[in-house]
Amino acid sequence: MAQHPTRRNLIFGILLLTPAAAAIIATTLLPALSNLLIAFQDWNGFAAAKWIGFDNFKAAFADDYFWKSMKASFFIGIISTLGAVPLGVLLAACVFKVGKFEGSAYRVVLFVPVMIPLAIIGLLFTFMLNPEMGLINKILELIGLENLQRAWLSNPDTVMWVISLIGAWRMAGLTMMLTFATMISIPTELFESSKLDGAGYPRQFFSIMLPLIRPSLQVSTVFSFIVLVSTYDLVYIMTRGGPGTVSQTVPIYMMKTAFTYSNFGSSATIGLLFSVAGILVIFLLQRLFKGENHEI
Repeated sequence: MAQHPTRRNLIFGILLLTPAAAAIIATTLLPALSNLLIAFQDWNGFAAAKWIGFDNFKAAFADDYFWKSMKASFFIGIISTLGAVPLGVLLAACVFKVGKFEGSAYRVVLFVPVMIPLAIIGLLFTFMLNPEMGLINKILELIGLENLQRAWLSNPDTVMWVISLIGAWRMAGLTMMLTFATMISIPTELFESSKLDGAGYPRQFFSIMLPLIRPSLQVSTVFSFIVLVSTYDLVYIMTRGGPGTVSQTVPIYMMKTAFTYSNFGSSATIGLLFSVAGILVIFLLQRLFKGENHEI
């Protein structure tokens, strides 16, 4: 008789999970399998698809634009993540030291960029970086640094760095929030005992806080990289992939291949290869953070 409540709970749990599982299968698993099949076909989106095996893969590996777009995507993903994570940790460490009321206000302000759609951020910075009337160049002119003025989004030497810095600014709030949540759960006894030993806040941060926030750093690093490496709307709004193809990321190249050149098979192949490369980088990030974990 004791098994019946357990069985009923199991059935009830399955019924609750079924709608979510069906939605995940319909929106994630089936499109992924469909994309996998299309990658081995020649299909223009209208006529019947033709099975061509690995021809799309051979064409992708021989395509210079594919490698340039991969380089652009991973440049933005890696540089932005390297900027966002340390900046977020620094902000969290600063917020941790201020008062409770002020800290709440700072957290809200610093987390706002994460909630703003990338398209809006792209439009905002497009106006700010305008070479003629943009805020950045105007400020440089006011402080007498006219020699530093640039056509930031039209210069091949600056465009990728500018986009990466904007991505880092946008995602730093996520790392700040995750690491701050871990910091406030650290027992106060650890800080008090370290004070008795003469440790200041910098020493406390590196010896106590940094080891304990390592799991949060891993989550924020992986999530930030996933968001930033697959950026489409931010880059498209700001540069359309230009100047030339300097900032053409893989998502932009995929869209052009599919909807401009009507080659959905090649587009699916590019997306598949991009996903595999991204998974490998995420695996390396996981290995980077793998090691001794300290429990709070």
